[in-house]
Order: sequence, then structure tokens, then C-alpha cells
Amino acid sequence: MPGLLEAARNNNIGVYVGLYFNEEFWKNTTEEEILNSHAQRSIDLAKDIWDQYGDYASFIGWYISHEPAPYYYNSEKNFNILKDNLVDPIADYCEKISSLPVAIAPFFNYNFSNSSVFSTFMKRLGSCNLDIVIVQDGIGVEHCTLSELEEYFAAGSRGLYEEGNFKGAFWADIETFKQMPDSFIPESFDIVLQKLRIVDDYVSNIVIYQYYSNMCPDGPNNESAKELRDNYLQYISNEPPDKELHAPEE
Repeated sequence: MPGLLEAARNNNIGVYVGLYFNEEFWKNTTEEEILNSHAQRSIDLAKDIWDQYGDYASFIGWYISHEPAPYYYNSEKNFNILKDNLVDPIADYCEKISSLPVAIAPFFNYNFSNSSVFSTFMKRLGSCNLDIVIVQDGIGVEHCTLSELEEYFAAGSRGLYEEGNFKGAFWADIETFKQMPDSFIPESFDIVLQKLRIVDDYVSNIVIYQYYSNMCPDGPNNESAKELRDNYLQYISNEPPDKELHAPEE
């Protein structure tokens, strides 16, 4: 952690620090006891992290690592279980000790919920004490296709700001990988660029998942990752986009 924050400071990069997560969440998305225990672990971790590293200028926010989706919380009752037992307790504590923004990254799967359902879900998520909602594009894991992507991001924006009263920021999380039968490999730059252009009208910032595997020449996909990185760098050198890509802290 100190090495990361030091390196980020030296390179003028801000870090959102992720909190506790356990895979048991996926089978217990509305179990209050489980959500409360995850919230408390996140709170304990946030206290420890802030006590040790809160004075780093590169430490600029918090990330709730749980990824909610509309089909887990398809009723107001179920959503309030998430809000009251996980999201708000963590967000309230982090903002109390640090005054730094708190982010979360929900996702959707067009096979299980339509854009109208997603809009309602985003309205409810916007009622939480969050500062940033970062929606995953879902294409890399085959939860969406390019033809539906704009519909869902438009619905997300509508739910937050027109149907709801969200005062925070709406970001996109672009998946820089594609799913193969037995692995994930870097996505083609053409697809990444199409996704960037589709979401651009709806969000104020864009992050990616994730740099090390998909865009780092020294990562596990080296040459193909380098190709995606080089193509992106060439693109922004010729036509800088309005939004910036950042690699989120994992």
C-alpha cells in the first residue's frame, strides 16, 4: 500500500482504495447477517488504512468492492437490505473519517433484466450515500452487446438524474478484455473505441478493467496487451478524448 500510494503521488495519479470482499456475497446478496459482517469488515479495514495512510495526497477516495446488480435487488424491499446493511454503513463511515468520495461499480446482464428495470435499480442506488456510481459495460463477460450498450447507459443516467435525485457522478467502467472458452484476452482497440464513444455522452469519467492484464506490456498478455495500449496511445495523441482512461485500484 505505501509503495502504491508513493508511486501514485510521484506520477500525479489518484488512488481509490478498495475495501473488504468475500465471494460468499454472491450467494447471500440479501442476507442481512452476511451483509452486516461484510460492512463491519470494510469499516474496520477502512479505519486501519486511514490511520496508516490517510496523509498521502494520492489517496483520493474509497471503493466498495461489492458489485450489485438489478436482478439481485429487483424489489424495493430487497434493495433496502443492501442499502441499510452494506452500502450506507460503509459509505457513511468512510466519509465521516476522511471526507473522501465513495464509489461502487454495479453491473447488469441484459439476459436477466431489461433497461427499464436497470433504470429503476439505478434510481435506488442513487438514493444511497454514494458519491460515484461506476457502471461496468458488461461486454467483456458477455452480459451485453454493442448494440444494447447505449440503451443501458442512457437508462442508468435517466434513473440517477431524471427519475432519481442523485447528486454524485456517473462513470463508466470499460472492460478491456473479451471472454474466450477458457481464458480472457485483451479486446481489440476497435471494440474498445466503440464502447468509449457510446458511453461518452452519458458519463463524466471513464475507468477500465483492467490495465495490468490487458494493456501492460509486462503483464500476462504482454504482446497483445502492448498492442492495445499502443493503439490507444496513438489514438489519444491524434484525437484526445474528452474523458480520460484510468486503471482503477483493484
